[in-house]
Amino acid sequence: MKIILATTSLLTLLTAIILITLSHSYCINKKNIQESYFLHLKLIEWRDYLDNFNFTKNNALAEFSDSNYFQSIYKNWSQESDYLKFNHLKPTYQDDGNSIKEWKISARINITEKINSTLESIKKDTRNNDKRLSLITISLIAFILLWSLSLLIFCKNRNKKLLKEITSTNEKLEKKQINILQRNKIMSSILEDLTDERKRSNFSRVNDQRLALVAKYSDDCLIGLNADSNISSWNPKAEALFSKPESTMLDKPLHILFDESDSNSIKNAITDITIHKPHTTKTVKWISTKKNQLQYLDISITGLFYQKEIEGYSVIIRDVSSKIQEIEQLRLLIEATPNTIIMSDINGHIIQANDYAEKTFFYEKYELLSLKIEDLITEASTLYHKNLHDNCLHSSKIKRIGASKALTARRKDNTTIYVEVGLAPVEIEGKHFIISAVTDISERIEAQNKLKIFNKSLSQKNKEMEQFVYTVSHDLKAPLVTISAFSQSIKKMLQNSDNPKILRKLDRVIANANIMEELITDLLEISRIVNRPLATNHFSIDLMIRDVLETLEESLNHCLIRTHVNPPDIQLLANRALIMQCIQNIIINAAKYSDKQSPEIDITAIQDNNNIYISIKDNGLGIAPEYQDRIFDIFERGDTTISGNGVGLAIVKSVIQKHQGSITLESKINNGATFTLSIPRAKSTSLTSSQVDFGEQ
Repeated sequence: MKIILATTSLLTLLTAIILITLSHSYCINKKNIQESYFLHLKLIEWRDYLDNFNFTKNNALAEFSDSNYFQSIYKNWSQESDYLKFNHLKPTYQDDGNSIKEWKISARINITEKINSTLESIKKDTRNNDKRLSLITISLIAFILLWSLSLLIFCKNRNKKLLKEITSTNEKLEKKQINILQRNKIMSSILEDLTDERKRSNFSRVNDQRLALVAKYSDDCLIGLNADSNISSWNPKAEALFSKPESTMLDKPLHILFDESDSNSIKNAITDITIHKPHTTKTVKWISTKKNQLQYLDISITGLFYQKEIEGYSVIIRDVSSKIQEIEQLRLLIEATPNTIIMSDINGHIIQANDYAEKTFFYEKYELLSLKIEDLITEASTLYHKNLHDNCLHSSKIKRIGASKALTARRKDNTTIYVEVGLAPVEIEGKHFIISAVTDISERIEAQNKLKIFNKSLSQKNKEMEQFVYTVSHDLKAPLVTISAFSQSIKKMLQNSDNPKILRKLDRVIANANIMEELITDLLEISRIVNRPLATNHFSIDLMIRDVLETLEESLNHCLIRTHVNPPDIQLLANRALIMQCIQNIIINAAKYSDKQSPEIDITAIQDNNNIYISIKDNGLGIAPEYQDRIFDIFERGDTTISGNGVGLAIVKSVIQKHQGSITLESKINNGATFTLSIPRAKSTSLTSSQVDFGEQ
């Protein structure tokens, strides 16, 4: 490696010398090129000066000679042949000028040759300098490469030397470290032995102090047992629970506090404790000697180990009587509930069921406890029940199943029943359970199905009745028209008869025929109202009341009419023609039954958030309470002495019911009557014929 380093260094030095030499030669040659270039320019300038100089003027030669122009170009001008020739020239007035021209041409040729030779010299020197520049560049690159290589070799040698020194130093340090570690290990072993000895000497004292502090202020019974399972400590809570002081229980086994069965269970639990299973829990019954009542105690036993050897036991005893009693009360509540109650865990396994569950599903209780809740649900309802069961586990709310969708359950004999189930999540001692309250709704479902069949049949009967009424009314109207027409013809024929009794009887026939025709027309109107679809639109109540009063103007000219619409711009969404007919029928009745001396009718329209109320009040005879419930039935009349057919108010009730509204009556004898129409403000839905009530008749 050293030879390579020396060789590269020598080559680097030689390259540097060559580089310097070439650079020096390049600079000198470049200077010569510059001088030749300046001479070249002066020669060109000399030639131009020679070409432009006027030799014909007087004293031209002297002036040309005195200019010393060429002396500045040629250092040896005085020795040039042109100079010697120039000195022998004669002025133009002594010569014909030929000698000057010849000299001028000769001098110009010499100058041109010098210009060309100078130019060739410049080109040659320039080419040589370009070659030198290339060599300089190559030498510089070689110098840099050789210098880098030399530096790299030098650094590598230096690093190798340093690495060797570091390695040698590390080996020395490792040897020293091994010696120090050996010494530290010996010292650590000595300190560990001293520490263990100190710990062993203080372990019992410190442990007893800690246990004493914890035991003194604990809400649980804390009992310490030694390796022989005898009591070594006894806190105040244990004294209060068992009514025994610590002095009487030291060095005695724990199991003597309990009866024989629980005593053997506790002894076996302590014996089974190992380093791999250091903890166990037991729940035992214990009769308190102080309170003379049964208590449930939760006993938690934990083994204390030191270097895999048992050193003692820690016993924690808690009174869990209240929790056990709550569970027992829950069990009694489930048993006493007069419905089917089933309690299941999160996986659906039945863990509790009351007597009603046995009666509902025909299983014995032990059979129910071996089933899952899904075993009592039919396949059609399994998925629906499972989804609600899972949702109930993640929610604290009670879920109802079967209220909106019938849930089917399976009995032991494979018969199915319809049930409604309420799911309630509960948590007991950190475990989650679901209590299912099951109600057999088979009879209700059966009644609903029968009711649907009955409603369908009733709807069909109503349609048949409507068709019958329409047909009968239409068929009866034709003969009545014939009777009335013939009676009027006979009356005209007997107009001059001397027997007035016959004319009075014909008038009665015509009047009764007209009454019968009016009654049939009203029946047809009711049929049309029930069967025709309800077409609604928005209209002003105030304008509608004005149109009714204008229509009835002649028949109401003897009545005092007062109207009050608040606000005046109330808009109603209904069938305007039908509502007008209702208002018209009630006003006509009010006019009939009003006070004959001073009849008054008050019409009022108001609204609230849900309904629009139209009231029509008169000051007539009033309606007795026993007739108020029947006044809206068909053919019912309050006073038979006043003309009418008992259909008008039935039409009003049918129209208002079709608008999903209602009509009410307030009346006292001799104090008038008030009819109030209540119509929803929202858009009404057309009712079917089965939804319209015509009363008992």
